[in-house]
Amino acid sequence: VSRSSIDRPRTTPLPTASDLLVRSESTRLVGLNPQQSVTSIICDSREAQPGSMFFAISGTSTSGLKYASQALDRGAIAVVSEESGRPEGLPGAIVGDARAAWAMALAS
Repeated sequence: VSRSSIDRPRTTPLPTASDLLVRSESTRLVGLNPQQSVTSIICDSREAQPGSMFFAISGTSTSGLKYASQALDRGAIAVVSEESGRPEGLPGAIVGDARAAWAMALAS
């Protein structure tokens, strides 16, 4: 799965966390300003950069949450994940389905 940069002309403002996260009853923001600008949407922590929103998607053999701290260390502003196994204090959002939230953010 690859990174999706948000390429916009300089005159167009960057999308905010609120713009990218479809708000539903199952979405909870944790330590994240909904008006924070997001520079890229990623699910590979090695591609994190300042302003990235990292989606911790679980695969068949590992949890994306395993790489959350690496994404934050590289400048990501948020980790979007399901609640199961999420460490306390991790900034971002808790969603019902991280894979679906990632797809919807990419479509925004």
